[in-house]
Amino acid sequence: MKNIKITSVLIMMLLTFGLYAQKAAKIQLISTNGEVLQDAYFSYGEQSGTSDEGGKIEFIFEPNVSMELSHIGFGKWKLTQDKLEEAITQGVFIVEPRSMVLQPVTVIVMKYKTSEQENMDFTYKENLAYDGGEVLKRTPAISGIRKSGSYGFDPVMRGFKYDQLNVVMNGTQCATAACPNRMDPPTSQMAPNMVKRVEILKGPYALRFGGGLGGTINYVTEEPSFDIRKISGRVSGNYDSNNAAYKTEGMVKWQYDRMYLSLLGSLASGNDYRDGSGNYIPADYSRTSLGINTGVKLTDKQIIELTAFQNNAKDVDFAGLMMDLRSDKTTMLNASHVYKNGNKRLSGIKTTFFYSGVDHLMDNLLKNLNPRMMDASTKAETVNLGGRSEATLKWLNGILYAGIDVKQEGAEGLRTRKMLMGPMAGKVLVDNAWQHGTINKTGFFAEYNHSIDDWRLVGSSRIEINKSDVLDADQSFLELNPTPENMQINPNISIGVIKKIKRNVALGFWLARAQRSAGLTERYINKFAVGNDPYELIGNPNLRPEINNQMDLTFEYKAKMIALSADVFSSYMQDYITSFIHVNIPKLTPSSPGVRKFENIPGVMKAGFELSASHHLSNWLCQNFDLAYTYAQDLERNEALPEIAPMDLRYSLKSHNFNNKLQSEFGFRYVSAQKRISKEYGESTSDSFFTLDLEFGYHILNNWTVTTGVQNILDASYAEHLNRSTLGMNAGLMNAPGRNFYITSSFSF
Repeated sequence: MKNIKITSVLIMMLLTFGLYAQKAAKIQLISTNGEVLQDAYFSYGEQSGTSDEGGKIEFIFEPNVSMELSHIGFGKWKLTQDKLEEAITQGVFIVEPRSMVLQPVTVIVMKYKTSEQENMDFTYKENLAYDGGEVLKRTPAISGIRKSGSYGFDPVMRGFKYDQLNVVMNGTQCATAACPNRMDPPTSQMAPNMVKRVEILKGPYALRFGGGLGGTINYVTEEPSFDIRKISGRVSGNYDSNNAAYKTEGMVKWQYDRMYLSLLGSLASGNDYRDGSGNYIPADYSRTSLGINTGVKLTDKQIIELTAFQNNAKDVDFAGLMMDLRSDKTTMLNASHVYKNGNKRLSGIKTTFFYSGVDHLMDNLLKNLNPRMMDASTKAETVNLGGRSEATLKWLNGILYAGIDVKQEGAEGLRTRKMLMGPMAGKVLVDNAWQHGTINKTGFFAEYNHSIDDWRLVGSSRIEINKSDVLDADQSFLELNPTPENMQINPNISIGVIKKIKRNVALGFWLARAQRSAGLTERYINKFAVGNDPYELIGNPNLRPEINNQMDLTFEYKAKMIALSADVFSSYMQDYITSFIHVNIPKLTPSSPGVRKFENIPGVMKAGFELSASHHLSNWLCQNFDLAYTYAQDLERNEALPEIAPMDLRYSLKSHNFNNKLQSEFGFRYVSAQKRISKEYGESTSDSFFTLDLEFGYHILNNWTVTTGVQNILDASYAEHLNRSTLGMNAGLMNAPGRNFYITSSFSF
């Protein structure tokens, strides 16, 4: 009888192996925070390949063979036969992050799965942010220029800003600010409730995604899934007491074997807020967003995806500018074709085409001006269109990404000034803001990832052809710049080496030389006060490309209860683009002190660091520490560069109680004084400050969460260094909001 049982077991095992061998097995690789692992490399006997966009690998099961896997952000790990069989049965393998430092990067996860087994940190409230820039405040690595108390957070990373940063969606699509004063920076065009995570790639190393001289901010949307038929969705709402603001957002998703469709929408509105001193700061705003995300699985190897959304902002107060935003409409369209070729040498090709259009109107009609010298308004439009195609190949036991991208951006707009006082009273003047400037970019890029034992090599290169011109040049501009047309070729190269010292310790060294051509503002703006001071700025089409020579040294340590990371960087920039006052150039507006013109200077240096630590005091209590600092010097003028954020320290203590139903968080933030300022730009010093926050969240049901809290508990009166001055340059930096109570609710199905 015993022999019969043993024989039966052996037969069942053989049948099981036979069934595995008859068809390809599939496993989805997912990290512990719910992120799917795309482009993970696996080696299994004679088989090898990479995971697709959904984190899935496909292979033929082989008995008594272990599988080795590696991922650029998670290191290496091995699956024994038992673990592999379990993963095949469940269809999923959960990956624990390993200590493997790669490109300096910060990832902000926007939303998590609603599974009851998942430990949610209540970050679903980021879906309610009024624009894509607001969510960046979660990390001290990003500071922001604020001209409004409620809208248009313009990111600054390590002192790099504006066109020095590459802001994209899914590594491809972008938008250009239509407002000459950047009321609507590219980050404001992103719809947070359509985004799964934000990848902050520090330094000029992510050359696949464009020419990010100082870094890339990549907004990544939800990956498509076709395997399970279901209907799901969510609805969320938030109320803030300080400015009586409400925000709502919702999503519904239909998912089938060969098709998926999701509809998204959001609505936000707020009023003036009170600062810690009891003063009210103009901060009215209203914004709506509508979007659709759909895809069709043509075959097992081909998918077509389409994303479209529109953002509408209106009647937004800008306390730091002489005009307010009346309306700003952004339309973004994106179509992609994905080809997946399994374990072949050419494992996939993704091709994307996109269009972005921004229609902007601002005026001073509701400004309380005394005396009111003029009524002014500016109507402007920008267009971005282009495409990108990238192939993924297995080459020399590594992964090679190679492709091409093209982009055309253009801007046009007129400012109308109706004079109300003085000798010109009654006259109407029209100023050509953008002169219909255009820039065409064609880029060729490649990135190679290769691992040898405990070493990993990442090499990246990019060459970009940049052509620019104006289609409606102003005569006074041509007198200063007789040849507005220009073409430049920008080579970029970077290399990173990572050494795994021990199982939980890794060091990384990164080196890059990158360059970028000037943007539309730097080339073609026509006497508009768009800088940090009230001087009018005029463009220079003949600016030399700006060059960044940068080095990063990274360290990471991970143990069971503690994780540490550090990133130290140094940058030497050549032909840095800045501006100089020209007393011989006539100004347009009587209130302006003069005109600046964009020019290159020989050298600028930047250096700094980011530190991060996480410590699990117990299985229900965790503390986190983050610190960021940047030092920047203008070597030409021998003074500090303008708009450099001071040291920023964050500390939080989080607890999870009652089977994770109740979660609480205490937050402390300290920002040092900034005394290193640019006298050339009339920059003001800023004082140090600290704030305290407290939050509680409760899972009423597995799919219903309510969060409440208070921000700035002590009602501190403070101003961020990068905030613009209220009402021009006369009232000091714009203060941040005082104490605020809020409540947020989210329901999913």
